[in-house]
Amino acid sequence: MPRILAVLIGALATFTTPALAQPRDEIVVGYVVSATGSNASLGVHYRNAEQLFPTEIAGTKVRYIVRDDASDSTQALNIVRQLIAEDHVDAVIGPSLTTSALAVIQLMNDDHVPEIATSPFPLDPKTYPWTFSLVQTGGLMMQGVAAHMQAHGIHRIGFIGFSDSFGDQILQGIQAQAATAGLSITSEQRYARSDTSVQAQVLRVMATHPDAVLIGASGTQAALPGITLRERGFTGPIYSTHGAVNQDFLRVGGASVEGEIAPTGPVSVYDQLPDSNASKAVGTTFMTRYLAAFGAQNRNAFAGYAWDGYLVFASAAATALKTTKPGTAEFRTALRNAIETDPPIVGTHGTIKMSPTDHYGHDSTGLVMVVVKDGSWQLVN
Repeated sequence: MPRILAVLIGALATFTTPALAQPRDEIVVGYVVSATGSNASLGVHYRNAEQLFPTEIAGTKVRYIVRDDASDSTQALNIVRQLIAEDHVDAVIGPSLTTSALAVIQLMNDDHVPEIATSPFPLDPKTYPWTFSLVQTGGLMMQGVAAHMQAHGIHRIGFIGFSDSFGDQILQGIQAQAATAGLSITSEQRYARSDTSVQAQVLRVMATHPDAVLIGASGTQAALPGITLRERGFTGPIYSTHGAVNQDFLRVGGASVEGEIAPTGPVSVYDQLPDSNASKAVGTTFMTRYLAAFGAQNRNAFAGYAWDGYLVFASAAATALKTTKPGTAEFRTALRNAIETDPPIVGTHGTIKMSPTDHYGHDSTGLVMVVVKDGSWQLVN
């Protein structure tokens, strides 16, 4: 081989292959959130929650590298590449946006880095064994919506949702419940997260005369269909998703979202839960701290997902530290294995128990129904 070619190949290999990390005395965690951009109304709570994470686990220092992907999946991918190749993180908590999580999932699994995502998306543990999600699936949450609809005599529903993977999850979730709950979907309409009008979608749905409308969206953008439906004179029940249970949604929607019904996790109404609810104590403790730090106006469900992500990671890290050192491939593997096998964790959003066949870990304890009443979220008893 000519010497110049050998030099070029060697230089290319050095450029494309990150140096192996060495054992170290601290755990390094990447933390990816959408604190700015279209999903900022949710992402800011994920970012804030990190400030409450303990900086020591089982006697070992933990350093969090916080990165904002600006609600952009391409930025998320570039950030995670850097976290893995340059920062040699032991794990990543996040991303907090579904499209960003989908953008990085292949990289995380190719490089064998544990990922505890704080957003919902389709997840097959056999295909992506290094990825876990701390957010209830659309399928689980739509069980609650379908049951509520059935109990209130609703049969015909219109659907207006995001034209992305989150909208897909919600639509598929309600479709899976339709037959057993006696539901039929009269119209399926989509809109982009950046859209400022859904007039056409609302008119098409209303033309089919549904008993109720389900909005498959999240954040402040989830308020737009409800506002438009009321402006156009729709008087039937409106259902939303766990991605809309936020104070900013109430602020943007105002009187137009009064009466909207949604599934969510227990922490959203922690102070309304019965004492028998296992998540009441942990949710109360966390949210009391959070509101003391960031203000009562910042009550939300999303900081709870971040805290649950920390709880799952901390349990796995404590297990992994018994046999391995941070900064090594062995530690990453031990973390991944511990997430799958550690005992159940009572989080703010229910009891979480991962397994080799379930990388969501949520069951019915992660579901309560709420309604907007007098401008706040109230538990549906």
